[in-house]
Amino acid sequence: MINWSTMFTFYKSNIVNTLSNVCGRQKLSLQYSAPRFPFVIAFIALTFEMANAVVKVLDLDVPESVEIGSTDEIVMVCNFVASKDEAAEMKWFYNGNIEQIYQWIPDSDKPPGAIGRFKERLDVTYSSPNPRAKYNSLKIKNVSYDLSGNYTCKISGIKSEDSQTKQLIVYSPPKSDLEIILFKNENLVICTVSGIYPMPKLDFYIVDGNDTRNIDEEIESDSDEDGFNVTARYRFDNTSLSNPTTFLCNLTIPGTDYNLYKELDYYIDSSGIANHPTVYASLLLLVTFLLLS
Repeated sequence: MINWSTMFTFYKSNIVNTLSNVCGRQKLSLQYSAPRFPFVIAFIALTFEMANAVVKVLDLDVPESVEIGSTDEIVMVCNFVASKDEAAEMKWFYNGNIEQIYQWIPDSDKPPGAIGRFKERLDVTYSSPNPRAKYNSLKIKNVSYDLSGNYTCKISGIKSEDSQTKQLIVYSPPKSDLEIILFKNENLVICTVSGIYPMPKLDFYIVDGNDTRNIDEEIESDSDEDGFNVTARYRFDNTSLSNPTTFLCNLTIPGTDYNLYKELDYYIDSSGIANHPTVYASLLLLVTFLLLS
């Protein structure tokens, strides 16, 4: 919660001094009640902050994640303000402030320029109708995994500069279903997925009534042209489990909202041997086969 009294005290001296200069250095007295005027105080503070900032990035619109194959292009927008008498310059960077990929000078007749690894994929003709923000956007064609990374928009002027950075993740859902497989004779349960990009996060949980707890699983992974293949393994002890117990496998792709999960209900009979509906189905098929033979 914001302490408006503290905030007002912080900005009061600057506000008084500035208003005094504007009004002929007359002595001003500000009477206030912090709880009654929080939004006014915040607005005044923000107004003076903006007045002192010659250039400022207001917002950087970059999609957090894009599924491969869902679109052929990605548009990123850098909204900024700059004083009319300030010779502002816009630059876009990829993964830090070293690898520059785009440059535009708003008050120049020169067109924007693409630089570096995305030079052939940037549409430098993409524009908006606002002349002061005509080329403030990046339009990147041919979406692929190598576009994943951090994008920085930097606005520089003679007196100041400002920047913002956002991350983009280009991902691919798995080419196979997320599966949980039980090996009852080995007291082993595995969760497996294949053909996913980038490297996902697999978590195993045991659901016991209203209690859900994370368990330490072994993770194995490899990759091929289709993406990553990941398997999580968990060896259990029947004596430590409730009857029944539910194993839950949860898959996420870091940096995205993508999520999958699968559950498996595990039953233990009186002899301590695991039972499961799929096991009974298999036995029924076996008996039917023997009777028909």
